[in-house]
Amino acid sequence: MHRKIEKQGNILPCYDTSLINSLGFGFTKGDKNVYLEGKKVIKAKPNTFKIINRNYSTDEKNIFYHQRVIENIDLQSFEI
Repeated sequence: MHRKIEKQGNILPCYDTSLINSLGFGFTKGDKNVYLEGKKVIKAKPNTFKIINRNYSTDEKNIFYHQRVIENIDLQSFEI
């Protein structure tokens, strides 16, 4: 069954709202995508996505500042 959920004025398509998990700091994730305040975090992999702090997050391949991938950064040596 196809449903839609509303998050702060944005409509997110979702097949099952029970699959949307709140992660804190405005982040949510479903089975295929990660969102920040209702907007998709491009390139984020939900299975490995982790919040570092309010501004930064990571997955298996990327570091994100809010919703944007930080380009040309070494994941192993990244520090805040």
